[in-house]
Amino acid sequence: MLIGLGLGHGLALLAVSLSGLWVWTILLLTLVVGSSWSFHYSRQGLERGPWFVGRLRWLDEHWEIRSNVAGWQSAPLAASFCHRRLILIDFRVDRWHRRTVVIPVDACRGDGHRHLRLLLNTTIRGPMRREAMR
Repeated sequence: MLIGLGLGHGLALLAVSLSGLWVWTILLLTLVVGSSWSFHYSRQGLERGPWFVGRLRWLDEHWEIRSNVAGWQSAPLAASFCHRRLILIDFRVDRWHRRTVVIPVDACRGDGHRHLRLLLNTTIRGPMRREAMR
């Protein structure tokens, strides 16, 4: 995500610099793009950012996430995508906010990645199947 964020803002800066606009307009647009990058990087990219999810835990049939703003908080699982090399988990923090966690295979020890994929497949698909059968 950070690579895409940096690449997108870098391309925007390149487009602004090659646009042929007045110098003041180029400087103003460069300031806007730079502040946008700084805002998003500080919110999502840094470990001290408020949207950064530092840890996950599964307790008593629900997920909890630890962020730098709220500490440990209960977060229902909104969606997940499981691949053998990558896991994407989307948590609903409140009505308007979500937190997405990306877990590569090398971030887990031993069979942790496989166990997490299995847990996500059973927690997401299990209740959906039960409701569909009613």
